[in-house]
Amino acid sequence: FYKVSIVNPAGKESTPSEPVKCRPREKPTFGTVLKVDTDIYVKMCRFSWRNPDKEDVKEYRVVRSDVESGEYIFIGSTAKPQFVDKGLDDGKTYYYRIKKVFADGQESNYSNSFSCQTDARPQVPTGLTAHKP
Repeated sequence: FYKVSIVNPAGKESTPSEPVKCRPREKPTFGTVLKVDTDIYVKMCRFSWRNPDKEDVKEYRVVRSDVESGEYIFIGSTAKPQFVDKGLDDGKTYYYRIKKVFADGQESNYSNSFSCQTDARPQVPTGLTAHKP
């Protein structure tokens, strides 16, 4: 319970209000990532997701790990439900999780993890010989 009073510039305080019951907003959940579209490229992963709740999301924070059950590190944020992760190794699988940050500063929990695999570069041809015409 809280009581509210006002202090004027001269330092005089008003009579406190009646007790007010207040409880913090519960931590919002990310919800289910219904669909993550991943595009496969060399050295990068590009993905997008849906925000079906149409909530007042200020930004999405993206974290990545090399192992699904490993430690995730923050790699960036975006105002739109899409992200491009560049400078990755070829032919490697990366795991991601996303968190919503709302306009009021509240943060959701992280989404379930999802993966994206970068494309492998083609192998250098071997066994080639050159012939003069």
